[in-house]
Amino acid sequence: MIAEKYYTNMAKVKMYQGTNDRGDTVYTAETSVPCRFDYDAKETIDSKGNKIVSTANMLCRMFVPPLSIVSDECNNHFTVKSCKPIQSVFGDIDHYEVIL
Repeated sequence: MIAEKYYTNMAKVKMYQGTNDRGDTVYTAETSVPCRFDYDAKETIDSKGNKIVSTANMLCRMFVPPLSIVSDECNNHFTVKSCKPIQSVFGDIDHYEVIL
């Protein structure tokens, strides 16, 4: 398990909820989430087999659905491309890797 002391950043997250009857995107209220950012560009494969190029990754304890909006401490805004659970050695979910 990633110790809480390694979550050195705070992200502001607006969770994607879907669209309303007019087709507008609906988000939850902004919440603060302790996390750790990694700003390296990476190429990964999502659960559906699609290739994703990310500009940053965020590690946190909360599932963040795709299309959510994440803001870092420098007020950079990212759209979530994918979120995958990372298992611990015991088989339970340790944390989530959010691909931005």
